[in-house]
Amino acid sequence: MMTRLTFAALVFTMSTASFAQNTLGVTDFQPDLVEEGYNLIYPHNQPNVYLLDMCGEVVHSWTNADSLRPGNMAYLQENGDIVMTYRHRVFADDPIWAGGGGATIERRTWDNDVIWSFTLNDSTARLHHDIEVKPDGNVFAIAWEHFSAEEALQAGRDTSIIPEGGLWSEMVLELAPDTSGGAIVVWEWHAWDHLVQDYDATKDNFGVVSDQIDKIDLNYGTPSSQPSDWLHINAIDYDPYFNHLLLSVPTFDELWIVDYANFTPGKLLWRWGNPEAHGQGSEDDKKLFYQHDCHWIYDNVAPGTGDFGKIAVFNNRVPTDSGDVYSAAHVLNPSYADYDNSFGMDASGDTYLPLDFDWTYVAPDSIYSSGLSSFQRLGNGNSLICYGRWGDTREVTPEGDLAWRYKTPLVNAGGFASPVSQGTEPAINQNMTFRAHRYPMDFDAFADVDLTPQGPIELDPMPLAVCQSCDSLSVSVATTTDTGLGNGSATATATGGDEPYSYAWYTADSDSSFAEGMSIDSLLAGAYSVLVVDSAGCSGSSAFVIDATSSIDDETRIWKVFPNPANDVLNVTVNTDGQGTLRIFDVTGRVVLAHTITSNSTSLDLTSLTSGSYVLSVEHGTSTVTRHIHVVR
Repeated sequence: MMTRLTFAALVFTMSTASFAQNTLGVTDFQPDLVEEGYNLIYPHNQPNVYLLDMCGEVVHSWTNADSLRPGNMAYLQENGDIVMTYRHRVFADDPIWAGGGGATIERRTWDNDVIWSFTLNDSTARLHHDIEVKPDGNVFAIAWEHFSAEEALQAGRDTSIIPEGGLWSEMVLELAPDTSGGAIVVWEWHAWDHLVQDYDATKDNFGVVSDQIDKIDLNYGTPSSQPSDWLHINAIDYDPYFNHLLLSVPTFDELWIVDYANFTPGKLLWRWGNPEAHGQGSEDDKKLFYQHDCHWIYDNVAPGTGDFGKIAVFNNRVPTDSGDVYSAAHVLNPSYADYDNSFGMDASGDTYLPLDFDWTYVAPDSIYSSGLSSFQRLGNGNSLICYGRWGDTREVTPEGDLAWRYKTPLVNAGGFASPVSQGTEPAINQNMTFRAHRYPMDFDAFADVDLTPQGPIELDPMPLAVCQSCDSLSVSVATTTDTGLGNGSATATATGGDEPYSYAWYTADSDSSFAEGMSIDSLLAGAYSVLVVDSAGCSGSSAFVIDATSSIDDETRIWKVFPNPANDVLNVTVNTDGQGTLRIFDVTGRVVLAHTITSNSTSLDLTSLTSGSYVLSVEHGTSTVTRHIHVVR
């Protein structure tokens, strides 16, 4: 029998050897370290969403027309539906366009049938970057909202930083599906309704920025590559426990929490990462630098454990004293009081807590990505980190060990990312992947669907040893017996598979191994099996029988054993000179009781033994005879 063990059922820890030429797909995989599951990716410059197993094989996909591109996220739902975003490939004539631009949100079935669709992409507004699906099925969406140069001037924008085409502020729309395959807006939040500026007292929104930290300084921020793109919100999350929205505002180097449905709907309740953005600090106080993928740690982490309820974020452009930059993953924990819907502040009362991150990961090599990217805390405490401009996703343990790594094998050429051959080494921005997300094995969507591996995305694949077929592994057992001693030995031989091998020996009626190693001695008569596991996680087994009856007539040594089956006492009458040893062996060959014979009749106390089959041995001089006995309780 040959089969690959499930990751959770590996009997021994195996080392995983990778092919030196593996540059794409799964390049590293330690089955004993990973959090099992399926990985969702939606790479740039191509239209399809892919669900991958731990070996990088596609188990499901949602396809789109070649003319479409991510817009930028897709989220799998517990019922098997997917909520995805996309845009048209060509955007040259679009009134609003910047990196991360979207257009359409759709909910589709597992079989890719559209349930409802909503599009916003015109001169007034455009969907972009991220969405968040509420438990009730509604969807929060981020959208740019256009304001003319005249409107920006009247709002108090510094005249020197008003682009000719005006400003794009931000809004959040809550979309509810309607009855005709579309969606309607049922709630909205507009950053433009929460402004403050200290530039022009004759214009709207004038005030002292540092005194109104729940307002947004209209003249702060470093625009993205598009001058009109003032805030460039790139992530949104919803807290169903406290009815809050979490936003990532990279041009402010801040995270914001906005009240959704409490005492003060729409109010900016908490902001963190850059006190300077609201007049409470300087450049030296910054903690965040053009961050991405902020979210509460709720999914697939048990309540009350680990970092449940804290905030995860990928920090893209952290500077060093030498002028270099690097990226890091963080966990932080705001101080929140639900009785009055407020967040704690430091001793000055001007800056929100926490004072610093709870946890930080900086890779020993580099996970630097100036944009895109994600960080997910997994249920076993591992971290799944995607540094997007390199299309590189890795899973690391709390100790920093690499458990798994995947390089997106879709490389952009001529505006379309296509599969490339194993051995290709993509350059920066050639295989961009906005985020990667791991769904656990027991995620409800996987309960009744076909997840048969369909092969990897890359061409000319070279799967790691741990992902190869197990058909080549076979196991045989050679046995020997010693009828004089009434026992035997066995040696297992494994062929095929990937060395080194691990061996586990079992009795016929037990799920627990009693020995390891290639050979086993002193086996009493009975049925056994050996399980062999190779370094790739493949397993093979072989069953065998030891028939080791003694060559000495036991009637000359033992003439009465009663009762059999026995309960607490076993009486043994022997036809000897009253000298010798009685031993009782369990099914593994371990001595569980021994008694020196001093007379022809002996009573053995069996109260220390559990129910089961045993072998009684009478040793006299150089002779040994045996008899099977049974203990019942």
